[in-house]
Amino acid sequence: MASLVREIVTRARPGEAWDAIRDIGALHTRLVPGFVVDTRLEPGARIVTFANGTVLREPIVALDEGSRRLVWSAEGGRMTHYNAAVQVHDDPAGARIVWTADFLPDSLGDDLAAAMAAGMAAMQTALDRLAPPIAAAPAKIARIWRGVAKPENADAYEAMLKPEPLPGIGRAPGYQGSYVLKRSIGEEIEFVTILLWESIEAIRAAAGADYETAIVPEARRRYLKRYDPTAAHYEIAATHGLPSR
Repeated sequence: MASLVREIVTRARPGEAWDAIRDIGALHTRLVPGFVVDTRLEPGARIVTFANGTVLREPIVALDEGSRRLVWSAEGGRMTHYNAAVQVHDDPAGARIVWTADFLPDSLGDDLAAAMAAGMAAMQTALDRLAPPIAAAPAKIARIWRGVAKPENADAYEAMLKPEPLPGIGRAPGYQGSYVLKRSIGEEIEFVTILLWESIEAIRAAAGADYETAIVPEARRRYLKRYDPTAAHYEIAATHGLPSR
């Protein structure tokens, strides 16, 4: 039996994060919108419809208020065994969320890892919205990157980008938001991400000294046919007709 563990730190307070997790029928509206598109409750379980069309029945094994821990299993997918838990821990920055999954067969590990990455990205975005807003300086730098997917992989790749273009980027100091663009070119789908930053220094602090190198998580590369190895950085000289930030 294989196991995977993924975690995020959100600016939401632990009680706020737990309230969203314990609301087991609101995955698609409160906890992981975009990753899950519908949740229906039935006695002892929930029926979950994912963005890729997969529908699973998830029996609820335990909901522990004291330890802020939810445990569930899954029926109806390709796995012969699946048991998972999400737990909320205190963290100086807000709350730390840990998702643990045990599963069979082991060969589905890459697929599950990709799904968990997308789910945690959606959760990060949803929970961070519960935190008090942080006053931000106007964006001065746009980081632009391009990737190309085959049509059959485009929806899955787009679903990973929608919560946030890079996992955890919403917590990076100096990050001001983003645009995700796409278009059809012949038999390919081109994606362009535009990340807005307060400064080059903020980008360097988040990406490291070699900040021009593209950051493409391994779980997402499988959906891309090709992509730019570097990102381009532009000074924002002027904006017109946009809300002030």
